Amino acid sequence: MSFIERSCCLRWTLSWLPNNYSTHCLFHPFCTLTKAHAIECLQMHNRLQLPTTVVDPISHLLNQLSTRPIKQRANILVNWSISWPIVQMLVYEIDYLQQEKIPRTLSEILGQP
Repeated sequence: MSFIERSCCLRWTLSWLPNNYSTHCLFHPFCTLTKAHAIECLQMHNRLQLPTTVVDPISHLLNQLSTRPIKQRANILVNWSISWPIVQMLVYEIDYLQQEKIPRTLSEILGQP
């Protein structure tokens, strides 16, 4: 995990991302960009394949991370190899929206460090 990815995940967990000030959603100009709006606007439940009963999908997944080294189990590695890139992309998109910029497309990001 890079420093930027860790920073974005921490800011999401601490509710600093998105900031709950006067930033408006670029996709819905009449809505303030809040955590709840970001979850709905970016369709996090669908993209992470989680039920809508989970209030905060990113925090739910981050809370499942182990704090201790665990034995390499294939099913855990496969699940995270699918979920982690989606979490990274969602946090990246929210960070861009908070700065009132339209996020770059996936084809523009692929292949960059």
